[in-house]
Parts: sequence; C-alpha cells; structure tokens
Amino acid sequence: MHFNPDEISTLQATLTARWHQEESTATGSEFLRLVQENHLRNFQLWHEEDIARRDDLGSDASIKQSAPSTALIKSATTSSRKWTRQSSPL
Repeated sequence: MHFNPDEISTLQATLTARWHQEESTATGSEFLRLVQENHLRNFQLWHEEDIARRDDLGSDASIKQSAPSTALIKSATTSSRKWTRQSSPL
C-alpha cells in the first residue's frame, strides 16, 4: 500500500478548517477513514487541552469539562479496540 504524505497533510488541513465550521465527523473509506478518525480524535483532544489551559474559567469550569474529556478518552479507546479486533487475522 502506498501512502502519499502530501495528500494526508492536505486532507487534515481541510478537515480542521471544516470542523471549525460544522459538525466534526470522519467519513471516507479504508485507510483514509482511519486517518480521518485519528485526526478527529486529535482535533477533539486539542480543544479539550485548550480549555484546560484557560485560566479565566476558574476551577469549577475545569471540573465540568472533565466529563466530555472522559467520554472522549473512552470513545477513542473503544474505537481502537474495535478496529484492532476487526483487523486482526486471528
């Protein structure tokens, strides 16, 4: 399988711009679907990290934000395990 780094980089930049304007979802098929799913998890994580770094929200806001962060981690872990089971030759 041949991977084109320029194509992947362009796709990620396009998705980042799109996801700032509309709902973030991963589409596509096969390898590029995995690239999009991985980039979506990173995109979501970056926004959670941005919130965690803010010092104008106070500690209550940080605690309230922990529920979405926990859900994001669980979702990523579940998706990763599901993909590993489906792609495993055993």
